[in-house]
Amino acid sequence: SELYTKTMMSGLTRIRPRLWTCNVVLFAALFGAEFCSASTDATEPARSSRGVHPDTPARHDVLMFAVDDLRPELSVYGCDYMKTPHFDALAAESVVFEHMYVAVALCAPSRTAFLTTRRADTSRVWTISPEQYWRISGGNFTTLPQHFKEQGYLSLGVGKIFHPGGPSNNSDVAYSWSPECLQKGPHGHITYNNIWKDPDGGTYTSPAVHPFNNTDDEMGEGKLALNASALIDLIVHKRGSGDKRPFFLATGFHKPHIPWKAPQKYFDLYDIDMPLAPNLHTPVGVPEIALQNTWQSYWRTFQDIKAINVTAAFPYDNTTVPVFEQQKIRQAYRAAVSFTDRNIGVVVQKMKDAALWDSTIVALWGDHGYQLGDNDEWGKHDNFEHATRIPFMVRLPKQLFPQFSPGRSRAFVETVDLFPTLVDLALGAPIARCPTDMEITRKTLLCTEGLSFTPLLLESPDLPWKAGSFSQYNRSGGMGYSVRVERWRYTEWVTFNNTRRPSSEGPNWNDVVGVELYDHDPSAQDCRWDYEHANRAGEPALAAVQQGLRRLLQAGWRAALPNSTTRATTDGFHGGMP
Repeated sequence: SELYTKTMMSGLTRIRPRLWTCNVVLFAALFGAEFCSASTDATEPARSSRGVHPDTPARHDVLMFAVDDLRPELSVYGCDYMKTPHFDALAAESVVFEHMYVAVALCAPSRTAFLTTRRADTSRVWTISPEQYWRISGGNFTTLPQHFKEQGYLSLGVGKIFHPGGPSNNSDVAYSWSPECLQKGPHGHITYNNIWKDPDGGTYTSPAVHPFNNTDDEMGEGKLALNASALIDLIVHKRGSGDKRPFFLATGFHKPHIPWKAPQKYFDLYDIDMPLAPNLHTPVGVPEIALQNTWQSYWRTFQDIKAINVTAAFPYDNTTVPVFEQQKIRQAYRAAVSFTDRNIGVVVQKMKDAALWDSTIVALWGDHGYQLGDNDEWGKHDNFEHATRIPFMVRLPKQLFPQFSPGRSRAFVETVDLFPTLVDLALGAPIARCPTDMEITRKTLLCTEGLSFTPLLLESPDLPWKAGSFSQYNRSGGMGYSVRVERWRYTEWVTFNNTRRPSSEGPNWNDVVGVELYDHDPSAQDCRWDYEHANRAGEPALAAVQQGLRRLLQAGWRAALPNSTTRATTDGFHGGMP
């Protein structure tokens, strides 16, 4: 197609090629051509955190779970009322991360950061738009499944991995997946496709709260788990036929994304007479630009949501949703989480039955958090803790990594860190850090704006690590940049220059629209979700804290790295009160 050709050619003419690998895509009849993917080394050297020389052949299998709109409301995160036995079982074999944060609390930009290891200002992917397909808006960046494919892997995906449609140019099929991934699965869908219709004939259809009297396998998400199982059968068949390629298998579940569809039995797990969020009102002193109104946007396409008829000014007028409606939504969200838990269990059991589990690296992440009335916010679309913090766990097989031990880590890690970590673990070949020059970075196919956290997995989960994690969110009135450290969250909303010229593009730190500072008392109960109720920016007693966080925020992610030469200027404010 014209779009694929333009994307590819514009990317390739900008980039200094080093190594070319041609892949014949099964959809070539549609595109009228073969497609080639290029790779190049960044200018900065890198060493494997695993201690394996880059030339050493070490090609391990990888299974990755992505879950849409999943906040860390799981029993493994202290929420013992949640019925999530399969999340719990995986966590018991994993390092569970307490402080994992997304680049942007929105599907397309968050997944782009995960899968390209580039931050939003580099990829120019801030929202959901066909114009913000990273190969067009930012650069012809190599993706995680593409990199594995170019290293000789069988790269397979099922469900929602990339955000579908224009923002990923149809799940990046021209680059990221092996030809086997583009064949139809047992339910008539191309396996990477993220559309799996429910018994009502739709995927994102009304009502938003929708229990079904159908079996698990009749639901769209149940079919997705079956297709993932079919791909595992494919792997076993190919290996039995002499195909020894290692695999990268990505499985993406939609739920608990709205609409909350699941069989009735999952709703029955949760009493509807449940507690609400600890604070039902917007934070005291919050700038209006920090808030979002999901109820007046795409949520209103669901008739039961529209019928609730919240005020047009919600949440800016500090009104709240009726209690029973909140309880119905919270029950439905939890039911959808438990349904996804079951479907993850199906895939894990299939891996065990196929004798693949004990030799496979496993990672599980949510694409961003979610708010269920917390501080009068619903959905994602902002920089608050509930929207930016996600559940995240990594499991390493003992037979490959005998030094690995399950546990928990309070280190600050970010979604851009996953790509270099999985490559480090699976290949023993680290990804070089991106150059500081943005123009060069955008012309570099393969580099990272993250950091492999392999030492946290193989040495100690308690190693000194990043000073904080960075998120951002774009609104018409400006860009909100946020940094989360051990004790505090600090956010500045500033005007943003989207000139597409590196010399003038980016935040205008001298034109501040709003400032937020929230105290995260480490003694607070984790599953209470009881924080960020009052904006403390501007308090005289916290002037030194605020100034130190402002320096860190503006210095950016490089200054927060371990052993950063600028780290000393930001120490001293994230441990407690001055």
